[in-house]
Amino acid sequence: MKLSVIIPVYNCEQYIERCLLSLLNQSYQDFEVIVVDDGSTDNSRKKIEALLAERKKSTIISRENGGVSAARNTGIKCAKGEWIAFIDGDDFLSPDYLEEMMKASSGFDSVISGTIELKGGNEIRRILPPNDKWGIDDLKHGKAFYLDYTTSVWGRVFRKEIIDNNNIRFDENMITAEDRDFNIVFISKAGSNRFIHYAGYYYQKAHEGSLSKGYSLNGLHTDILYWNKMDRLLERTNENYLAHRLFYFITDKVSFHLQRKDFYGAFHALREVRPLFDRSFLRRNLRNIPASGWQKALVRIYLL
Repeated sequence: MKLSVIIPVYNCEQYIERCLLSLLNQSYQDFEVIVVDDGSTDNSRKKIEALLAERKKSTIISRENGGVSAARNTGIKCAKGEWIAFIDGDDFLSPDYLEEMMKASSGFDSVISGTIELKGGNEIRRILPPNDKWGIDDLKHGKAFYLDYTTSVWGRVFRKEIIDNNNIRFDENMITAEDRDFNIVFISKAGSNRFIHYAGYYYQKAHEGSLSKGYSLNGLHTDILYWNKMDRLLERTNENYLAHRLFYFITDKVSFHLQRKDFYGAFHALREVRPLFDRSFLRRNLRNIPASGWQKALVRIYLL
């Protein structure tokens, strides 16, 4: 079997039929469907069973609610395909999505496409990466910004051999940003990756009950740990890129608290992450970051 498509589901009865029908009606059909019902309390399971009743290459797994990472890990264990793709239960695909992805996969360890973001049924943004082939050396020598296209696991396919040989799994202790964490571990082990300038994955912005589309007040801690992984992956060959990412990880999260007049939360978040990263690195590069004076002053006062 060529491909395993893993769908974690939690209370998606409003969307799951659209999701599964878009998958079952793909022009490319050499795939198995693995649906992991993560303790849904609505009619998601009944809809899934009805839609997959006549498809032989399908598996439905029920488990107690454990979050999107645990659900995806369950799917990985059961997958039999040479490749793995992830779809969220509230998202859907263009009819040629899998065909385009698999057509581009020969000779690569992952294929990354663009995405179409929806809110309330309306398209709000279309993200398209450049057509390119790349590996770790390319990231180190001028293409570090390619990491900006690797923050989700949907809209791409992964070679399962890389996942299995390196025991790559989603961190079930993470509340947010588990996708980008999985991706950077995969990239560190992969030999070659490919972007295709194509978008066929429709991503539904957050709705109540979604498994993976929330926001954590502790997000700064997660961001800094991710930055450290980027720093190690790039071996500090892209100081400008790394400094920008680190600075905006910090100021974006602090602004989130300040907009809600949660001054203690902002101070606590900054104090918590101080020992987690190389502050001298940020100090060296701060002058080159295009940002307002008050943002730079805030970083200097609380972190440097």
